[in-house]
Amino acid sequence: MPRVNEANGRYNGIVVGHAHPTELNFFKNRKGGILEVKVDGDNVAKAIKVFKRKLQRDGFFRELKRKRFYEKPSARRKRKEAEARRRRLKKMRRQQLK
Repeated sequence: MPRVNEANGRYNGIVVGHAHPTELNFFKNRKGGILEVKVDGDNVAKAIKVFKRKLQRDGFFRELKRKRFYEKPSARRKRKEAEARRRRLKKMRRQQLK
């Protein structure tokens, strides 16, 4: 929900949080913080673009796509193992470059 600066009446930031306690915390990032986008002046279009980019980097759209259908526990386990394997290999590659 937009915050309005009382001094000049302009939007000075967009803070996105969960709308209802029963909904999933979609707009929380991986570290548990709420995604926040600051609006400079009246450039709301740029702020929306930045917000979409943050959602993309945080894996929001991937998660949304994955939750469209039921995932069997065996498939979930295989997916999580593959993700862990990719993270582990990526970490090893980074350590070798140092």
